Amino acid sequence: MEVNVISFDFGGTLAFETEEDYKVYYKILTSFGFHFSLNLLKSAFDKARTIWIAKQQKGEIWNEERMLELVKDMLSFIGISDEELAIKVINLWSENVNFKVYDDVVETLDELTKNKYKLIVISNVSSEKNLKIYLSRCGLQKYFSHLVASGTVGIEKPNKEIFLLASRILGVKAHRILHVGDNYESDYIGAKNAGLKAILLDRLGKHSGKDALMIKSLSELIEVLNL
Repeated sequence: MEVNVISFDFGGTLAFETEEDYKVYYKILTSFGFHFSLNLLKSAFDKARTIWIAKQQKGEIWNEERMLELVKDMLSFIGISDEELAIKVINLWSENVNFKVYDDVVETLDELTKNKYKLIVISNVSSEKNLKIYLSRCGLQKYFSHLVASGTVGIEKPNKEIFLLASRILGVKAHRILHVGDNYESDYIGAKNAGLKAILLDRLGKHSGKDALMIKSLSELIEVLNL
């Protein structure tokens, strides 16, 4: 496969969250001395998330401003109206959310780096700042020369423009970039529509029957590239 750059999705491809979001918010709020049940916060979070999903369906993009709105809504559902607190909560988010790197990631990235591929990340995430923190906490930031975060650039996968933006930033033609991700629409179809090569990572066999070039482990990427 003739490519110079390999792009990766982050969440679900390189690493995964070890706790549900509402549990992270609960941990942050209890550190400020608030005492209420986890179930109460889960209910408030679910209501706030429903509001966000309605906005998303109207075309809004997840970023730090939307994140602040979600936290303010969540707090309002437990009777707290305090924007300053909401800001403190989102500022502590990246320090409290925990990710675990998939077992097949480091060895694969080491091999790709050894073979002189340029590696980047294209992720639907609130900001490039947070993406950098996530990668750093996972020990992965050193592998990637460029990060394209949807919340910072204002474009989300599967919109082909986020992939084309990466192509322009790198000065590499789209067909010389291979994108690898675990979401069929956002990663595979989005990348293909932009003229990139694409591979769908399907660790759990959720996408059987899809018309896509698929691998079940990142380790198989080495074989596909004939390294």
